[in-house]
Amino acid sequence: MTVLLHAAGGMLLLCAGMGCGFTAAAHIRDCQRQLHSLSRLFGYLAELLNAQALAGPELLHRAARRPEFADFCPAGAAALADLQLPSCLPEALQCEALQTLRSAEESPRLTAELSARISNITLETKLETLIKSKGFPDCVVNLEGSKANVTVMTENDALTAEEVTRVRDALLSQCKGLTAQDITIVEVK
Repeated sequence: MTVLLHAAGGMLLLCAGMGCGFTAAAHIRDCQRQLHSLSRLFGYLAELLNAQALAGPELLHRAARRPEFADFCPAGAAALADLQLPSCLPEALQCEALQTLRSAEESPRLTAELSARISNITLETKLETLIKSKGFPDCVVNLEGSKANVTVMTENDALTAEEVTRVRDALLSQCKGLTAQDITIVEVK
C-alpha cells in the first residue's frame, strides 16, 4: 500500500510538474508572438516614415487599421509613445523603444522645417545672384517670413531711385506674396 501511495504521489508530482512546464512554455510562446508582432509593427512604421513624412497620429491610425497591429494601437492615441508595448518586454527595452518612438515623431516636423530653411536659403542665393546681375558689386538678401532685408554694396554714396527700383523689382519678380512695403534696402560702401 505504501508503494502504491508513493507511486500515486509521484504521478501527481509528475503531472503537476508537466502542467507547470506547459504553462511556462505557453507563456514563453505568447511573449515570443507579441515581440515578433511588435518587431513587425516597428518595421511597418519605419516603412511608412521612409515613404512619406507622417505625424504620429496618422502613423497610429494606419497601423491600427491592420488587424495584426490593432492590439498595440489604443483608440484615441495621439502620439507614437502611446503604443501599448507588450508587458513581457523588459523595462529597459520599453524605455528605449519609447524614446525611439518619441524621436521618430519629431522626424517629419524636423524634415519639413529643414526643407523650408533650405528652400529659403536657395531663394536668397538666387536673389543675390539676380541683384548682382543688375550691376551691383555685391549684396546680401535675408528673407524673414513675409519681409525681405537687402544690403547692397554701392560704388556711390547712396542708391539712386532707379537702383532701388531695380532691386525691388528683382525681389518682387521672384517672391510670391511680397509687397514693396515689405522690402528694406540698405546700402553700404
